[in-house]
Amino acid sequence: MPLNVIVIGAGIAGLTAATSLCKSGHSVQIFEKSSFKTEVGAALNLMPNGAIVLAKLGFDFKRALVGRHQRLETVNGVNLEPLTHINLTNVEKDYGGHMQSVLRADLHSELLLLSQRAPNPAALHLGSPVKRVDSTEGKVELQSGEVHTADLIIAADGSHSVCRSEVLGYDQPPTESGNNAFRFLIRTEMIEDLDEIKKLIPGRVPGATIFADVNDKLKTRHLAWYDCHGGALQNFVGIYPAVQHVEDMDHKTMLLEQFQHFHPRIVNLLKLADDVRVWPLRFDEPLERYTRGRLVLIGDAAHTMLPFSGQGANQGIEGAGILGEMFQDVDAVDVPERVKEFEEMRKKRITTIKLLSRIRFGRENDAAYSNIKHDEIDPKDIPRSFHERLLFEWRHNIFDEFRERQKATSLGNRHAVQSV
Repeated sequence: MPLNVIVIGAGIAGLTAATSLCKSGHSVQIFEKSSFKTEVGAALNLMPNGAIVLAKLGFDFKRALVGRHQRLETVNGVNLEPLTHINLTNVEKDYGGHMQSVLRADLHSELLLLSQRAPNPAALHLGSPVKRVDSTEGKVELQSGEVHTADLIIAADGSHSVCRSEVLGYDQPPTESGNNAFRFLIRTEMIEDLDEIKKLIPGRVPGATIFADVNDKLKTRHLAWYDCHGGALQNFVGIYPAVQHVEDMDHKTMLLEQFQHFHPRIVNLLKLADDVRVWPLRFDEPLERYTRGRLVLIGDAAHTMLPFSGQGANQGIEGAGILGEMFQDVDAVDVPERVKEFEEMRKKRITTIKLLSRIRFGRENDAAYSNIKHDEIDPKDIPRSFHERLLFEWRHNIFDEFRERQKATSLGNRHAVQSV
């Protein structure tokens, strides 16, 4: 029997959830607070665990101009000496897929298209901010006073979710990390036209480069660089310690100030930046729970995390993408029980990846990494090397995990019946 589903938020996780549930035959409404939802934040890395979900949903990687990384390297940002280099051309065998890049707007547009192309397309309501939800009755009240009822509510309304307190019973806002991120794009043609900057990329194959500030005692400041939008755009993310700035200082001036000690070629590259944006980096501690009654938290509403594993969006896609299969052939009366199963399946993985996301790739030997621990996680289940980390984060098929759980549950039920 098809369920009536409400998805709160039309970002990446929300649209993935809507598409997944529509494809399973459910009736889906999406309530988005903005009048016209456009994704910002430049580009993101699409990891194998997220890509496998999108592929299952029929995502068109070519149309979305998704690019494949062939390398992951770290370079000294001050003198340009190579520090590490990882060849990613043959990683599919080891890690189940490739590391890829996609412009957020391209990803969002393709997901929106998917949600509208299902046999029973999701109904998208823009300019519809949610005021409160009732997880027991399955009610969603909008700021306008309208009340809508659903068998299942998916909260994908971001790090400042109005639904999180309904699940937890108290408010748990995200924590400021003490770091900010500059995000900006540069047209590839601008780089190719300047000989001095072209020296940064001799024979450069598609991939990701991290220019690290090796003199930074906190090991925080770095500049990540990779291409997106079919190679037409270069994406940059500059992480730096949050400090007080002169109020009238623009973001580009701040960018050049924070990285002024980097190699002159990098500084000249940064001078090409236009429309530099600053994002405070926030995270939340692993939540006590992620569901209640008929309500499920996904995406940043469930796991606001730091970007150092590149898993924020991928975890949103992973959790959202399995919803259609999990709630297929589930009657409305059984929704709360299946909601509990979703939490049981996701909680440990979300908690572990949240913790790992605080440490940048390549720093698995740092003391901060070795000190990662959590009361609900067995220390032996935390990956302790770069290779183990990629195996854990990347080589995970959420659909296989769900089916294995279903198989184990079915087997357990048969044994219980036989023993009666």
